[in-house]
Amino acid sequence: MSNTRKASGSPSATRPMKVCNDLVEMHIAYLVRMVDRCAHNDDHGGLKQACTALKSFVRLHRVLASFSVEESRPRYLVDVPFLRLALDAVTRTEREGLTYVTGPQDGTGSFALTRLVEIDLARASIAYASPDPSSQLDALEQLTDQGLLLLAMFHSHPGSGQDATHPSEVDLSTQAQLEEAGYPTIGAIFSRDGYVRFYTEDRPFEIIVSGTGCEHVTDRVYRITKPAGSPEGGSSG
Repeated sequence: MSNTRKASGSPSATRPMKVCNDLVEMHIAYLVRMVDRCAHNDDHGGLKQACTALKSFVRLHRVLASFSVEESRPRYLVDVPFLRLALDAVTRTEREGLTYVTGPQDGTGSFALTRLVEIDLARASIAYASPDPSSQLDALEQLTDQGLLLLAMFHSHPGSGQDATHPSEVDLSTQAQLEEAGYPTIGAIFSRDGYVRFYTEDRPFEIIVSGTGCEHVTDRVYRITKPAGSPEGGSSG
């Protein structure tokens, strides 16, 4: 049986969206460190790369400055096959995995999560993953050029069960930066055994998961089950 399940986000009021926030400052700090390192090492090629990265950042900042999210309750739609694809992407190694997500929107506050956007990681371990700032900027700029938005950031946590999907303080801080920058972005954390929790820092939202092979556990937590006919079991719904 095909299922469509809804879950709502936090009911707290949405803060006014800010553009000049910690995310912007992080990228500026990265560029400053890059320039200082290249100047210290007399690395002219590196300085040229830093200038290119700065130009990309300026273009991205101009887009952010003209973009804002309506302060309402946006709706995110996702199907089970895509969630299964995302689970495979963020758990393909023993280290924590991370990916951006984009997709179409209808202009009325509904967003479809349909496409993974891979980014390079600066650091990754079993319990931590940090995106490379340069790769992050490139990915965001490419989305802008394609007329798309950053809709979600998916990553994995070690462990199993729904308790492994609670966002950490770092996760919530990163999500807050994205929200304050004006991105219509939600977060999702996957456990190794197929649980996924959708979250924001304090922005209300609604998530709609469609398709078979996924169990609605609690308000914003789902469990992705094995596809029907797989060796380890069937579907639920």
